[in-house]
Amino acid sequence: MMSKRLVPTLVTYNVLLCGLCQVGMMQEADSLLNALVARGFVPNYLTYNTVIDGHSRKKNLKEILKLHDEMVTKGLNPCPGAYNALISGFAMAGMMRQANDFLYEMQQKGFTPFAMYDEMIQKQLIPNVVTFSALINGLRKNGKMLEAKDLFHKMLEKGLFPNSVIYTSLIDGFFKQGNMTASFKLGEEMIEKGLMFDVVTYNVFINGLCNRGKINEGK
Repeated sequence: MMSKRLVPTLVTYNVLLCGLCQVGMMQEADSLLNALVARGFVPNYLTYNTVIDGHSRKKNLKEILKLHDEMVTKGLNPCPGAYNALISGFAMAGMMRQANDFLYEMQQKGFTPFAMYDEMIQKQLIPNVVTFSALINGLRKNGKMLEAKDLFHKMLEKGLFPNSVIYTSLIDGFFKQGNMTASFKLGEEMIEKGLMFDVVTYNVFINGLCNRGKINEGK
């Protein structure tokens, strides 16, 4: 392109980046991103989110985090897909504090868990159990139990098997809203599906019953 005296624009670079990311050529995409910066171009929202989306498909958490930090430093907002990759990546690594930090940041920027879920479906990215767990827990913390239950049903529709962490999160959320019927129903579902109550689940039931004045049942 340069040899034929055709000067590329940022739009040109974005189109090329999109093509590379769609076919999974992330090393080449990273090189092109570095090249456009070296030539004096300033990456915009589309530039970063295109490359982040490519890395999210490859589960390249380190690169996604690096690009996220660059975007935030420049006052640009990562897309919901970027947050999904970060939340899922940290959660799968057992780093729940970092996963929850990004979930909170996502919500502060106006993205809801459902927006993140919808964008993933549009891009044919299938959320996994870890992603659903983080999203449901985020809704629970904000007292949005109807939305959390809706997301739970979407998870079942996708053929995913909820784990004890998801059930316990929902049980705790419904107890805190005084909906003991929903909590007990979820507990029964856990048993029917062969999921064992752990210490956290038992404590949720005991605290929930005691807080509702059902002390004898909680013993």
